[in-house]
Amino acid sequence: MECVFEDGSVFVKIIDGIKDLCNEGNIDFSEQGMQMQVMDAAHVSLCSMLMRTNLFKSYKCPDAISLGVNFRTLSMMLKGAKGLTLKSTGDTLEVTVQKQTGTSRYTMNLMDIDSEHLAVPDTEYQAICVLPSTTFGRVMKDMSDFSDTCTMHIGETLTFSASGDIGKVEWKADDCKCNLLSAVDASQFALRYMCLFSKCAVSPKVLLSMSPDMPLCLTFPIETCGYMRFYLAPKTVE
Repeated sequence: MECVFEDGSVFVKIIDGIKDLCNEGNIDFSEQGMQMQVMDAAHVSLCSMLMRTNLFKSYKCPDAISLGVNFRTLSMMLKGAKGLTLKSTGDTLEVTVQKQTGTSRYTMNLMDIDSEHLAVPDTEYQAICVLPSTTFGRVMKDMSDFSDTCTMHIGETLTFSASGDIGKVEWKADDCKCNLLSAVDASQFALRYMCLFSKCAVSPKVLLSMSPDMPLCLTFPIETCGYMRFYLAPKTVE
């Protein structure tokens, strides 16, 4: 397997964000492109990534392989990357990084990680909202100053609220488009995960898809080349 990114910024941002959610995982390569599916240690969230071959400057993978990597180590190798090449022929991953100061070459020992690929069923969500990724990240950070949990409501517009010992905050979207089959109300989600997801914002917009009593689906579309997607289970209200 050998794949070359002319611009490795998307992959770098994904790995840098994922490392705080999950220490290690498998990256799968096939003729169709690169995929990844990992869960956090608490099994509250699921991350699913797809990069089709048209995202790469060149892509060669005659046989499907799965590479077990430590995301923190890989993120360290990718710092400052412009161009990027990943190559594996055995039990190591060779990472060549073009930086402003020159070219760095790393060799990472691969891990044997036992993981099961989960089949995520197709879901017709009751509500889908599209808003700028920068707005989403800023709002989640503001909410986390008040509480560790936010309540999300999708009606004619998208509303987040959070309350804690110091007070409460409510945010209503001005630059958001919502497609509704029916309103979705009062689902609570952990802000720690929402903030971590926002670090993987690899596109200008984010799609929030919800149905009652279902995990939130949060998608950063990578143009026609794939997506970075997260599923987050709602918090149980006692």
